[in-house]
Amino acid sequence: MEKSSVQYFDWGHIEWIYEPEPGNSLSSMNIALTTILPHRRQERHIHYGNEQVIYVLSGKGIQLIGEGLSDIEPGSVYHIDAGSAHETINESDEPIRELIISMPVLHEQTLLMPKGGHEAYWGSDADNENVSITNEIMYIYEAIVTPMRIPVAIFDNNGSVVIKGKDYPDYCKTRCIGRGNEVNCPVYEIKGEYGPPHYNDLSAYICPYGLTVFLVPIMLGGKSIGIIKAGHIRTPSSGIYHPNELMPLVPKGTLKAVMQQLKKLSKSIENYYVFKKTEVELNKKEEIIQDIAKHEVALEESLKLTREQVLNIQINNHFLFNTLNAIAGMAIKEHSLKTYQSIIDLSKMLRYTASSQNYFVHIKDEMQYLHNYTNLQMLRYGDRLEVDFDISEEIKSKNMPYNCLQPIVENCFIHGFKNTKDNMKIKISGVIKEGNIIIEINDNGEGMSEEVLSSLRQRIAEFEQYELRGLTMVYSKLKLIYEYDFDFAIESTQGHGTAVRIVLPDHIA
Repeated sequence: MEKSSVQYFDWGHIEWIYEPEPGNSLSSMNIALTTILPHRRQERHIHYGNEQVIYVLSGKGIQLIGEGLSDIEPGSVYHIDAGSAHETINESDEPIRELIISMPVLHEQTLLMPKGGHEAYWGSDADNENVSITNEIMYIYEAIVTPMRIPVAIFDNNGSVVIKGKDYPDYCKTRCIGRGNEVNCPVYEIKGEYGPPHYNDLSAYICPYGLTVFLVPIMLGGKSIGIIKAGHIRTPSSGIYHPNELMPLVPKGTLKAVMQQLKKLSKSIENYYVFKKTEVELNKKEEIIQDIAKHEVALEESLKLTREQVLNIQINNHFLFNTLNAIAGMAIKEHSLKTYQSIIDLSKMLRYTASSQNYFVHIKDEMQYLHNYTNLQMLRYGDRLEVDFDISEEIKSKNMPYNCLQPIVENCFIHGFKNTKDNMKIKISGVIKEGNIIIEINDNGEGMSEEVLSSLRQRIAEFEQYELRGLTMVYSKLKLIYEYDFDFAIESTQGHGTAVRIVLPDHIA
């Protein structure tokens, strides 16, 4: 039994042991166990929307149904018609326990929340909703309540007054006057209802002075957001408490009209909140649409700017290549062959980086790019640098991601040979083994300590947290393309160089 199926009151509690799903017209019966504590009184009340059968399980007391008064004993069975007054008094030292079977009357079925109605639309937002005063709510209230000329008060779920009642009869004013000459009705202090938790129907209490006060929940998304307490009239179910000070009985037709107007007030407030929620949702969607439109405009402007930048790069590259060719021509005239070769290598490198627009390139092209790069480095270091390429013929026509090797070789010069100026060696090898492309780059530089190597490996593994450059840039590119179907390993020993090994799947290439 979930805690939400137990209703607690000053006099005891009601535990609903069977409740049909809301809106299920094939199963409308509700079954509960009622416990009335010793020396407590269940206030006189009226259920206008349901009838009940009560079976007394244990305990003794007095029960009033309509105008009939009877003793409660274990095994007793009682039937309460819809609209009848009901009151139970436990004068004993033992609790009274009753089994209650409650059935909503047929003409009230439309008040149940339909399946897939506002509850499905509103979702869980109604859990935190509370009826509150607004100009629209006051307009609805005045339009419906003013012609009735009876006191109608609205309370939120916390029992706080949202709209105060007015037009109280003199009978109420002489008996329940409170601070500030305002009526302090004892029914306003009563919390909870006697119906099943999901049954959102009109009910009523009878005050200690014999007047009927109707209670109509204000529902939203299948949840109560407030309650209307109204009436303060004498009905046939009210009984006679003060024979010398009777108020006139309200005719049955007037009574039905009052109940209909109170239900209309509750439904109108519910519809207002549904409308406001819909309005808010539509405004949010409108804002989203406007944001999308703004983003589209910004994207178009960004694409236009990118096109202009690409065009500028193409123009600049064209100018740069022409300039390099002119300088190369001057080098030949001056018989500076090394300068000429260096310019050609640089020109080829620039053309390679400017012309490649694909993720993948042939390995032979990537190796040629490395040749051009190391030729420039050999111009700088001369015979002190030795570069050895050992690339098998079978992998030259294979594909690999563009520009994944040059940053590794560049690292040899930046870190490996930082403190070494002689006998610098780099070996670049590539083979196919067991269906994988294996490329290794080795140098004989100063290497790394175990601590530095471990830190580098961790930095590469957590590349999202760092600026992408060098090895982290290469690893991030391979991760983006191959996800987990590749291997990137670094081995190094202090004073004995560093080796980087890349293993790529042949089937993607």
